[in-house]
Amino acid sequence: ESELDELAWELNIPWYDTSASIAIKREVIKASDKVHSRLGTKWAVENVIRTYFGSGFVSEWWEYGGEPGHFRINSSNPSINNERLNEFLRLLDKVKRSSAKLDSIVISLSGELPLYVGVALHEVCREQYAIGATQTDTGAAVAILSVR
Repeated sequence: ESELDELAWELNIPWYDTSASIAIKREVIKASDKVHSRLGTKWAVENVIRTYFGSGFVSEWWEYGGEPGHFRINSSNPSINNERLNEFLRLLDKVKRSSAKLDSIVISLSGELPLYVGVALHEVCREQYAIGATQTDTGAAVAILSVR
């Protein structure tokens, strides 16, 4: 493990994390030449995200209606939370374009859940009848029935 750390130092890999597992360290060193040649690109950011956090991709500003120069990271890995957020942002700053601004990190989780739906109909109707009498000009009483 110490040899991997020395090799990463010799190769000048700024996104290398000495606290990562040996498997991740090996992957970072293997891909370092490709990432170095593409630093600041969507590919480089996605490669580092997938290496350290397993899954994730970048959505550019025009893909989700953001402001020019901004981007969003989408992942299905719930470990990118408050505990590992600082580590994630530190690694991201090493490979992203300096002028690019991170809008948000979207974590999508999916699963199966039994769902039961019920529907009920309750109809209420109110009718009011008023019966009254009025007098006509001739003095006769007329019954009036009004329904509302």
